[in-house]
Amino acid sequence: MRSIVRRSIFLLFVVVGVILLHSSAVIQAEVYMFTLDPAQSVLTSEMYLVPVNDFAIAQDTQNTSISTSFSGTIAVELNDSMNPTTIQILWSNALAAVSGNWLPEVGGGTEGNPDIDGDADPGQPAPAAYGWYYDAGYVGKVYSAARDIVLSVESDSRILSGNLYDALQLSISVPQGVYHANVSSSFFGDDASTDDLTDEVGVSIPDVMDGSFLIAGDQVTLTIPLNFVLGEGSDVEVTFTGELVGRAPYPLAVFPPGDFDLDADVDGADFLIWQKNFGLTGTGQIGTGDANGDNAVDGVDLSIWATNFGTVPGNSTAGIAATPEPNAIAIALFLGLTLISARRFMPSFAPRKHLFSVS
Repeated sequence: MRSIVRRSIFLLFVVVGVILLHSSAVIQAEVYMFTLDPAQSVLTSEMYLVPVNDFAIAQDTQNTSISTSFSGTIAVELNDSMNPTTIQILWSNALAAVSGNWLPEVGGGTEGNPDIDGDADPGQPAPAAYGWYYDAGYVGKVYSAARDIVLSVESDSRILSGNLYDALQLSISVPQGVYHANVSSSFFGDDASTDDLTDEVGVSIPDVMDGSFLIAGDQVTLTIPLNFVLGEGSDVEVTFTGELVGRAPYPLAVFPPGDFDLDADVDGADFLIWQKNFGLTGTGQIGTGDANGDNAVDGVDLSIWATNFGTVPGNSTAGIAATPEPNAIAIALFLGLTLISARRFMPSFAPRKHLFSVS
């Protein structure tokens, strides 16, 4: 019986090893980073209040509060850095700039006297990316603001044709952001609230259906037209319209597969990112340890990291000599240690009469 169990364990880990070795053959994403140009990366908002079937307006006469710029980076995958024919937007960390000081204050202000409707206080204006205002006369007033907003844009692989790609149905998520509101209404009642926006998602359907990837001289410009709704189906729906424009020097610098912190090398820091997020499904990104772009952080990504471990800037072929590939070494060590442990503790599989003895 003991020998059967030992053989079964041996076969199990052989299968695991074969799977991991095979996984290293999965196409590995080559990541290229673009820096957003805040002067051209601008999104204008429009807030629709469902309960009153009307739109809010800006909190200032110049409409500054409903539009802001974005900075940060965009990560893309290309099939060829010099003459690409496909593009995939992996993620972005587009940070919305503060457009001014808007109401309500952080936290949403106060509801006022709980026994009196219509006396809510929005407090003092505070820095925010967006600010909206709605005055319904005797019905009431609403002040709302969005703060600390970060947007991520993702897509599947798209064909590049004549420097253009299909920009329809890009996925939008909000890795960071809060929404503060203050409602003062004798009809609806008073409210001062804070909502976390990180569960908000949207799909972009821009008026301009094509994005662009333009190589000109020593610079590449990536343009992403956007038109999406956050909060769709809720009491407050906000439509964002505009574009994100990223730039990068040409030829493009390649970030090696397994470089999860995007510092141009593959080392222990990248492994720690993978380890922290291992098991993540559906929302995996390069920055969380997803090396092959399947939105999961798993053994395939570990194998890709191991294959490229030791890669540094200007040395993408490190470790190709006659020495075993790093992933093979890692898997061999894993299997060896596991089998040793299994053999050491094998007697524990044998029956022990005292465990369930009845006196």
